[in-house]
Amino acid sequence: MIKKVFLTENALACIREEVGEKRTVETGGALVGYYADESVVITHASGPGPRACKKTTSVLIDGDYTTKFCRHLTTLSNGYLYYVGDWHIHLINDLRPSITDHSALKIMLNHYPDQDLISAIFYKDLTTVKVYKGGLGRSFNEVEVVLCSDPECMVPFLGI
Repeated sequence: MIKKVFLTENALACIREEVGEKRTVETGGALVGYYADESVVITHASGPGPRACKKTTSVLIDGDYTTKFCRHLTTLSNGYLYYVGDWHIHLINDLRPSITDHSALKIMLNHYPDQDLISAIFYKDLTTVKVYKGGLGRSFNEVEVVLCSDPECMVPFLGI
């Protein structure tokens, strides 16, 4: 059971790069990391991919792109890192999961039925984030999020 999510500097830097200064449409991507006891450590974040559909009230992520992103990191890390959920921004300062967010999580849980997945929702300026966990047959539940430095064990996988 996930009680806490650690968001690393590397993952946040990837999100900042994707969001940039243009915040007129939603954007998002996949989250990659690992489970540790009752926590998730998010080490990487992707963008939405070249075939994503970004709108003012939603983002449809390019599944082929994010799947390749996640598989690449899983292979590179010899299975240590893997897909743990998604992230996206909201343009309004309401970080509760929308109906679209619930639908997206249900689709992802069909692909990963034995795993709790997380959804990180950022306010457009990235000053606020709420993280929710969800499992098949369960609703979103907010979990504590902690911003942290990159763990030393991840240095070989961070490209630094």
